[in-house]
Amino acid sequence: AEAGRLQLEVKGLQDQRARLELELKLASSSRKFAEAAELSAELKALCVKLDGDEDVALQQQVLEQVETEKASLAAESAREAALQRELQQEQRSLDRRRFDLLLEHLEAVRAVLPEAEAAQAELLSAELEQSEAARHELMRRWAWDTRGRPKRPAGEEKEGEGEAAAKAAAATQKESKKARERPSDEDRDASSRPAG
Repeated sequence: AEAGRLQLEVKGLQDQRARLELELKLASSSRKFAEAAELSAELKALCVKLDGDEDVALQQQVLEQVETEKASLAAESAREAALQRELQQEQRSLDRRRFDLLLEHLEAVRAVLPEAEAAQAELLSAELEQSEAARHELMRRWAWDTRGRPKRPAGEEKEGEGEAAAKAAAATQKESKKARERPSDEDRDASSRPAG
């Protein structure tokens, strides 16, 4: 808006300059030297003002372009931040579903681990440890408790929540150890055959 106003003002000054130049020529040709000198001084002052106004108009135009670019960048940045938040929410939702599936998987593995043979138990134990590691990574990333709920600030834990997590971890380690110690079918067959 300011640049447009300045451009109109510059155009008006340019028109005035053209008029003064014509009057100066007319005064010079009719031998009115005092009037010509006066018009010449007025023309010089107008030229100085015109040059300054053109510079100001150009600066104003550049400033408006800069402000437009800043506004455009700010809008782009806000849009990018909104997309980032949306992406994070989607990731959290997907990770929550994965966490629930890991819990189901861990419970299923723990249920079959005591009845598995030694070789199978060893594989199940390794799978159990990998699933636990993945679950703990999700807990760390999103600040979740052992059930996938947002952690409460320190001191707000319900009684027994910390103990339950410790018991679950201990049970996993105990089951893995038992599975590794259990003899395989081949070991049992070899021990049941008579020596000789």
